Amino acid sequence: MLHGIALLKWDRKYGLRVEASYPESIEIDEQILKQVYTNHEFEEEAGFLSISISELNVASYYTGTNSDFYLIALLSIDEIPEDYEDILIDTTRLIMSNIKGRRYRDDLPFYFKAVETFPNMTREQKQALILLDPIKKMIIDRLIEDGTLTKSELSAWLKDKFGGDYFDLDSIINSLLRAKILREETLEEMTSSTLFLIGDILVSRIPPKASLIFVKGMASLEPKIIKNYYDDVRTFFENYSPNPEDQDEILRMITDMDCYQIITRLRTAPLSQNSKIYAKVYGEMKNFNDVLKRLWEAQVISVLKDKKGEEHLFLRSDIAVRYVFPEYLVNKIRSVYYEGSKAENILIEYLRILQDRYYDYKKGR
Repeated sequence: MLHGIALLKWDRKYGLRVEASYPESIEIDEQILKQVYTNHEFEEEAGFLSISISELNVASYYTGTNSDFYLIALLSIDEIPEDYEDILIDTTRLIMSNIKGRRYRDDLPFYFKAVETFPNMTREQKQALILLDPIKKMIIDRLIEDGTLTKSELSAWLKDKFGGDYFDLDSIINSLLRAKILREETLEEMTSSTLFLIGDILVSRIPPKASLIFVKGMASLEPKIIKNYYDDVRTFFENYSPNPEDQDEILRMITDMDCYQIITRLRTAPLSQNSKIYAKVYGEMKNFNDVLKRLWEAQVISVLKDKKGEEHLFLRSDIAVRYVFPEYLVNKIRSVYYEGSKAENILIEYLRILQDRYYDYKKGR
């Protein structure tokens, strides 16, 4: 359980103090402040760490000596702090972008919810979050174009793009390393480590195959309803044309826990208005009707009525967010080789890295 989050600031005169917390009722005593400061001081650099204090586990991220902020999550003792690492890093970046005038304060409930739900997200949801992160998305796009890049080149490029905005490149890269999107290697005669793209994330709407198969055998549904559903799906995909705006919308829906709950239920079977499951979901979800409206307007679901006037919810278009092996990079490496824009030893190393990753990918790792 997440008890609360707090933003701390080191002050030379007063020491470590609480800048803001949510909920405001959480207590952060001197022992917590002392342990957080001492442990980060021992590490001597920006980064994440976990601490056990009495009956609490604490996940903490420190921005470094340039700004001296700490974002901590107070967790119950059975929670694993490392499960919160990526979301604390991302949330810190959001807070730091709104640090002037303490504009971040109004968004503390949103940050709390994001931190709270992150450990319960599925793999596809966490992959979607990667693409919704502007810096991570830019890094992936840049490496799709170049294949490889030194860490120093990437740092200079991002600083040029984002100016004085706060970002911890090491933490961002470590997040992409854990997601098996990047590989970092130290090569001979290179003054900076080299980053290689070894994975990509596919995002698309796809036909809801499992739902279509299940619906076909449902004796409780009128044949006309089944036909209308099949026609509805067929018509949608005949006219569907992927675009960046649609990709962004479906990524945001799949990372919304309420939208995702509806989508996952409809992946296997429709939801009938008079069913017990419908009543259960309706009772559990405070904004149920708003969620349905959002999914319907985005053409993710369709609502069909039978002769009795009962509404049935169907999945019109499923959403696929999948980690994929970037086979296209082999052709990219070939082109770069003939262009002569990268050293031959780097390209040979890249092929070896991709080969190793491909074998692991095929083994499901």
